[in-house]
Amino acid sequence: MSESSIVDVVITVLSVLVVLANVTICLLVVANKSLRTFTNGFLVSLAISDILLGGVLFPVILTIPESTASGYIISVILLSGVANHCCITYDRFIAVCHPFSYSFLIQKYFAKMLLIAWLLTIVISLLPLCWNTDETLRIHQVYIFVEIVIFILFPYLLIFIVYCLVFKKLREHFKLLRETNLSTTRREQTGRLSSEAKVAKVCLILIATFALCWFPIIYMTSAIAVGRPEIVPVILPTVSKFTLAVSSLVNPLLYSFKKEDFRGAVKKVFTRTAVHPTVVKDDAQTVQEVMACSGTGVQQGKYSRAR
Repeated sequence: MSESSIVDVVITVLSVLVVLANVTICLLVVANKSLRTFTNGFLVSLAISDILLGGVLFPVILTIPESTASGYIISVILLSGVANHCCITYDRFIAVCHPFSYSFLIQKYFAKMLLIAWLLTIVISLLPLCWNTDETLRIHQVYIFVEIVIFILFPYLLIFIVYCLVFKKLREHFKLLRETNLSTTRREQTGRLSSEAKVAKVCLILIATFALCWFPIIYMTSAIAVGRPEIVPVILPTVSKFTLAVSSLVNPLLYSFKKEDFRGAVKKVFTRTAVHPTVVKDDAQTVQEVMACSGTGVQQGKYSRAR
């Protein structure tokens, strides 16, 4: 088996894992009422983006390597990821810095934010169709520059600044609580802040992972756009496939092991699976015992009448 064939097989396996893992996240949120929060709604939107990567992009790359459609799909997945990260960051900022306004603001803007995020993503990604995606045209080079700087780098700069503000606010809250007298209210506030801090850390990790894993794609796109494809290492296109897969697999793993509500839901699923066979066995054993007792009673009744 050639090296390219081995890579294709591995990518196929990773593609299936990406789809299964992210579909599982979506089903967990749908099936568990406790998981139907606004934050998890944004995470489901991000999971849909990952499903597109494993279920659409990888199959297209593997079956039609030179297809122009892959470029549009990559753009949709990349920009939707950035847009969803902006939504998640806004959600965490309001939850920590304006907790009393959180329910009102998120409930008011949740659907609008997701709708704008996906519509803007699709429109920007399909814009090159206006000039038939001719990479030699000046307008296409300007488009790539604007897409990378305005719609990728600038949002991540804002995300970094916002998370600095979020963690600064959390430190101030914890410091203030430590200086106050111990009370039930303080313990409740400390617990809430600890939970918010953990969620913020998880979100920051997945955003940082996404940015690092997509860097090879951004680098290659930029190099080609400026007419310098020779500065792209030969192995980078292959490496980028694996980094994209890692990015989409890390998200559900982070939710399952680091986010408390998801971790509890996953544990509950495995607990039910483990307990179910035992329950069935116990029920069967109980039925047998009842039948045995009933049989004994019948025999005793016959014996009494015979006497």
